[in-house]
Amino acid sequence: MRPQDLLARIGGDEFVVVLSDHISLPSTETIKNRFETALIQPLECLLPDSTLRLHPSIGIAVYPEEGSDLKSLLKAADMRMYQAKNDR
Repeated sequence: MRPQDLLARIGGDEFVVVLSDHISLPSTETIKNRFETALIQPLECLLPDSTLRLHPSIGIAVYPEEGSDLKSLLKAADMRMYQAKNDR
């Protein structure tokens, strides 16, 4: 992420990343892939010989093409996230 971007936890295990500049959908895919690569790295646990592996589901929405307000953008991203989860 860049200094002008925002990462926020909106509840439970849900996070939102807001990229402040207008970015094309292909560029968002590149950013999504970087997040996935970082998140799927095995994490060592306190228990001996134990690791934790995360499997994120990520949905992307682009302003203003997919919504002009927060509620509609979150809804579009949520739909994409569930689609990604079902495509696994």
